[in-house]
Amino acid sequence: MNKRMSVTALTIAVLSGLILGFLGEVALSALGRPMLVPPLAWPLTLILLAGILVAFAIPIRRSLVGKSQRPINPFTAVRVVAAAKASALVGSLFTGFGTGILGHILTRTVGPPLEAWLLTIATIIGGVVLLVAGLVVEYMCVLPPTDDGTEGADKQPA
Repeated sequence: MNKRMSVTALTIAVLSGLILGFLGEVALSALGRPMLVPPLAWPLTLILLAGILVAFAIPIRRSLVGKSQRPINPFTAVRVVAAAKASALVGSLFTGFGTGILGHILTRTVGPPLEAWLLTIATIIGGVVLLVAGLVVEYMCVLPPTDDGTEGADKQPA
């Protein structure tokens, strides 16, 4: 876990979610079923998870930059970084999934009700919030530069 989150992995996750969302909606339409409308719980949960993740990272960051004298449990720091990486991936999957649903909505000749639009856009926003929170928390847990000017352990997360 000494590498930062790769853009390639995040891009693959977004594209995978996009394909799953779009093709899932096409399959439902082909079967004559109603379209999948993301429930309100999805974006709310994604945003709540982002807030919890940032809340866990703040004490670690404060200790790393010297604003707090409390020692950091290294296992806790590793768990927070792992959760940040997982959150970035999940956020990118939900972003892609919501975008795929939105893409299918845009191709329909008869538009769905306003509620479907709003919930789909809210899911995309929730995914982006979780993705950004994951990347920010990963950055917050990076060791600061040492006194001799070199990067802290090659910019490895704490």
